[in-house]
Amino acid sequence: MMDHQRSSHLELGSLQKTYRDQGMWIGFFVFVLITISLSAFYFYWGSLNNIWYLAFLIPMALLFTIVLVWVLYLDRISVRISVYEGGLVYQKRHDHKVILWSDIQYIRHRVFVSYSSNSPGPLHFYGFHKRDGETLLTLNFDGTWQPQKRRIAGMIEQATSAMLSPSTLEAYQQDKDCLFGDITLSLRGVSYSGKMLPWNEVKSFAIRLDTIQIKRLGDRFLKEWLAVPLERVDNVEVMRKVVEVAASTHHFNIQNYPKYKTRRATEEE
Repeated sequence: MMDHQRSSHLELGSLQKTYRDQGMWIGFFVFVLITISLSAFYFYWGSLNNIWYLAFLIPMALLFTIVLVWVLYLDRISVRISVYEGGLVYQKRHDHKVILWSDIQYIRHRVFVSYSSNSPGPLHFYGFHKRDGETLLTLNFDGTWQPQKRRIAGMIEQATSAMLSPSTLEAYQQDKDCLFGDITLSLRGVSYSGKMLPWNEVKSFAIRLDTIQIKRLGDRFLKEWLAVPLERVDNVEVMRKVVEVAASTHHFNIQNYPKYKTRRATEEE
């Protein structure tokens, strides 16, 4: 078993980035700083001959030991993700997975945005699946407080998209239907739920934080031809590349979160 895992690791190529949960260590370091501060304050006001010194020191030493053991245990069962050129290795306690980029056939990215003033930020949920629907890996994180995990998810998405994009772009150029969950793209235009919008009638195609929005030429300012939650669309990064190819021919606006691109220049401009 170990030989198989070792050989699988060698097939993945060079290491790109490693992620480990850091939350428990941050809490531990905060606890240590508070303990040091309280100890310094006590030593300043107290005396080594004071009997209350031992009454304070012994419980603090026990508490420190308990917290250290707890943090080391959490670190042992925490998530570790190593991203290589050819795939990734996921480890969490006894769960060990070696996943090649070619194993991942579609990605579903769901974003939950809370507009509450107490919300820590958008919550991201990534699902990486095989062609038959089997889930290979799921990642969820807060987009504000877990930037490392967000970058790891982005690296996995980019690597998988680079693997899937050539065949999808070739199918698009051959006027085949390219399925992205509920949305279908082809040389003719965009299809959704039995209706189709030709590319030459598209005013803008926006891939936002949690939705995909399409506007049609001639529609009112606030009207949209389509607004679909991101979770109902597969392989958003691959879709983005197909839309860019369509926009280079039909000259509609492309908007990408978080940076918005300006309208593509036409030949007349």
